[in-house]
Amino acid sequence: LGLGYVFQAIALRTTPAGTTAFLCSLTTVVCPIIEKLSGVKVTAQAWVAALMAVGGAAFLELSGDEVPGLGDLFALMQPIMFGYFFYRTEAIMKDFPDQALPITTIQVVVCALLGVGWTVWDAHGLPDLTNLVSHLSEPSFDFALVWIGLVSTALILVLETVALGRLPSSETAVVFSSEPLWGAGFASVLIGEKIGMNTVVGGSLIIGACIGRVTDIDRVRRQARVARRKAVRTLSTLTLKR
Repeated sequence: LGLGYVFQAIALRTTPAGTTAFLCSLTTVVCPIIEKLSGVKVTAQAWVAALMAVGGAAFLELSGDEVPGLGDLFALMQPIMFGYFFYRTEAIMKDFPDQALPITTIQVVVCALLGVGWTVWDAHGLPDLTNLVSHLSEPSFDFALVWIGLVSTALILVLETVALGRLPSSETAVVFSSEPLWGAGFASVLIGEKIGMNTVVGGSLIIGACIGRVTDIDRVRRQARVARRKAVRTLSTLTLKR
């Protein structure tokens, strides 16, 4: 998880955020590949949902005018790191189903230590915190700091860990791919960004992928057969009455 964040930060130095987010969505493909390599049966439904999610993210995030560079290689490491994180967390939660909070605590602490270590290494020693301290008196800065730390990191990781204890990593990754869709929605509501055709098409693909991935196809088929038999019996009864 921590290495995924590191590669993401390095990629964002030279790669547009949209491209980085799209490449991160390839987690939906990496997860079933890891499951397949580990001997887990991956259904065609899972592959179709993963590809739909990637296609939706492409419509949402790619403008088509970026030139691939070194940052893209770092961005490609994101789905590998996050995909393996999903897979391992799923396995750990199966062994310790009631330990979501301690497991998440370990994840957050490791990420924090990795971030501190990177900061010290990048600054060749302890960084100058004067600029950071000066911003702590700004309410907007404090709110952003608390929100990112407690909500979009700690709380999300807790929910993610709980989900991985109940769902396959490949299924969780498909739901995870809806992040750009939520981003587009909040951007439209909060800062007035326009929703274009790319957003509509991409969002539809991602929503379709999420619904398709969690739908029990066998159950739908059984219900369809039952409904068809009922319809036939009803038509037969009406015909006899005539």
